[in-house]
Amino acid sequence: MRRLAGLVLASALLLFGAVAWPQDTLRLSLEDCVELALQKNPSYLAATKQIDIAVAQEHEALGGFLPQLSLQGSYTWLEKVMTVEMPPLFRFPGMPAKPQKIKLDFTLDYQGQVTLTQPLFTSGRLWHAYKQARLAAKLAREKVRQTRQETILQVSKSYFGCLLADEFARVARQAVDVATRHLKSVQDRRAVGMATDFDVLRAQVQLSNLEPQLAKAENGQRLAYLALKDLIGLDSNRPIALVDTFFYRRPDLPLDDAIRLALEKRPELRQMELQRQMGVQMLKLAKANDDPMLALQGNYSFRNDKFTLDRHQWDDFYTVNVVLSVPLFDGFRTHAKVSQARSQLTSIELAEEALRRGIRLQVRQAYSKFEEAEKRLNSQRNNVQQARESVRIAEASYRQGMLTNLEVISAQLALKQAETNWSQALYDCSVAAFEIQRATGTLDSVKR
Repeated sequence: MRRLAGLVLASALLLFGAVAWPQDTLRLSLEDCVELALQKNPSYLAATKQIDIAVAQEHEALGGFLPQLSLQGSYTWLEKVMTVEMPPLFRFPGMPAKPQKIKLDFTLDYQGQVTLTQPLFTSGRLWHAYKQARLAAKLAREKVRQTRQETILQVSKSYFGCLLADEFARVARQAVDVATRHLKSVQDRRAVGMATDFDVLRAQVQLSNLEPQLAKAENGQRLAYLALKDLIGLDSNRPIALVDTFFYRRPDLPLDDAIRLALEKRPELRQMELQRQMGVQMLKLAKANDDPMLALQGNYSFRNDKFTLDRHQWDDFYTVNVVLSVPLFDGFRTHAKVSQARSQLTSIELAEEALRRGIRLQVRQAYSKFEEAEKRLNSQRNNVQQARESVRIAEASYRQGMLTNLEVISAQLALKQAETNWSQALYDCSVAAFEIQRATGTLDSVKR
């Protein structure tokens, strides 16, 4: 009985512990979030698998240079044996002559063959195919690098988006607290005959207008954190706390130098260059279809009417052939493939030029966005403190009857707008700094 009571007590304590002590909050920096995303984000992991596929295709192309060995065996189960009638060789007087029937079995039931094929000369077909596979492997690595940079940028935007949502919720909550305090002050003044019902009504309307904004800000905060958790592969119910604040670095390079760096570092441009090289190899491969091929082929065959392990009872023979293949006419298919390859190569070259122009534009846009955000940030640097001091003075002056209710409400709205502008400018500067790194192709890690 005591043992049963102990088990019940232990179960109750475990249940109480699960209810009273929730799951520990996970504290995350921006670098932590980036590492989690690179470990768990499906899009990034799918891109990394493309490298394995490309390397396997490279090994497949390399196998074309090596000899091919195959074994083939067969067993004939049903066959029709040929019967040949031979006229009688001798005739006796008074005796009928009967033809002789002879059965001929031209097929042996058990047959096997070992074939060895070694390409000797392929007019560059194997070499061009192998070089194309090597370029494809490099292309896959550049795509992974591009996906990595895009993932880092997405995580950074989402992280700073959570910080911005926190600030919006804090500002909205602070505005509600200030409006509530002001309403209490107006009601106290009305109680002593120093404020009117209209002043109370106006303060109540102001508070009612702010409460939906608070609800909207808190919902935006929840959605921002859900998006970040989904991006870094965390359960939506796992509580997290962000330990970093907004941060950014001014670009070290002038705009022209940044554009030159982008044209050197951007993985998308490197991909286009590799695709152009692959197009050249494809053109050479298409032209090689009109050239001769030379191969060495050896066959070893063995057969018997019954299966036995005694190799001396098997009939066997072998052949060694040197096979020369010279294309004469293929219905103009090679000509069509060459035209196709040339058109694809021209298309890649035009797309590469368009990409270069697009990269230049992206760098300019990123720099312009950062400069505009920094100007807004500098303009708001002292505005928040001044707005807070303005609200404090307005509330104190209102209690002394020196300001009207409308002037206090205006000061409160100005404070809310100033803090919102300050937070938005911080967010825009932080994101724009990362976008500059992405535009120049240098966003391989998080740098403070």
